[in-house]
Amino acid sequence: MGSSDTSSSDFFCRRHVFLCYKNPAVWPPRIEAAEFDCLPRLLHAAINARKPHTKKETCLTICEGHDGTETSNGDVLIFPDMIRYRRLTHFDVEIFVEEVLVKEGNWLPGNPESLKASYVFVCSHGSRDRRCGVFGPILSVDSGKR
Repeated sequence: MGSSDTSSSDFFCRRHVFLCYKNPAVWPPRIEAAEFDCLPRLLHAAINARKPHTKKETCLTICEGHDGTETSNGDVLIFPDMIRYRRLTHFDVEIFVEEVLVKEGNWLPGNPESLKASYVFVCSHGSRDRRCGVFGPILSVDSGKR
C-alpha cells in the first residue's frame, strides 16, 4: 500500500455500519436527501449528531435489503465488529446509535448476532456515480456465480 494520507476518506473509518435497505434503484444520490425514506435519513442524521461522542470514526453505507433473507430491510451490519442487528426502525434510531455506537453496548430489544461469513460489497448506486450504476450490477451478478 502507498503512504498517501487517507484520513479524510471513508476508507479510514474504524467502524463501518451498513444499513440493509431496499435496492439501488430507489436510493437518491445522498443519504441525507429529503426525498429519501426516513430510516436511512434518520440513521445518517443520528450518527452525524453523535459523532463527537463516539470512540470510533463511523461511516454509514446503505446496502441492498430483501425481507426474509440474510440482509433483510432494516438489518444493520457492523464491521469490523462482525455483528448484525435485525429490524431497526425509524422509531429506534436514536437509542440504537446511543447504545451501540456511542456507549458500545448492546441494543435492546435487538439481539446482536455474530457474522461468520465473508462479505464483499459492490457499489451499484447509479444515481450517485454512473460507473457504479453500470459496472456494479454486472460485478454483483458475476460474483454471485462463483
